[in-house]
Amino acid sequence: GADRSDGVAQLRQDEAFIKGGKTFVRINCEHFE
Repeated sequence: GADRSDGVAQLRQDEAFIKGGKTFVRINCEHFE
């Protein structure tokens, strides 16, 4: 129940962080270019 819901929330949070990181890297690459 609660543990499983927390796991899904954490997984989505990690995905958002990873996507945000890729976007951040992309912006940095464009900035340094």
